[in-house]
Amino acid sequence: MGLFLLCDSHRQAQAAVVEGIPRLHNLHIPTKRPEDYFAEMVKSDEHMKKVMRLFLSVIYLIFCG
Repeated sequence: MGLFLLCDSHRQAQAAVVEGIPRLHNLHIPTKRPEDYFAEMVKSDEHMKKVMRLFLSVIYLIFCG
């Protein structure tokens, strides 16, 4: 039951993002942070994106099969 709710919540959140991002763009509201937002960080944004993609794919496989 818990895994079903987690996957269902993920799908619901994903659907909200798919609908919401274009609406924000139509209102000229930025949806991305500036390139230098974390300028003092040690790891590059590209490296952290790779880490996050890997992390999310592992979590999804574990919980949503």
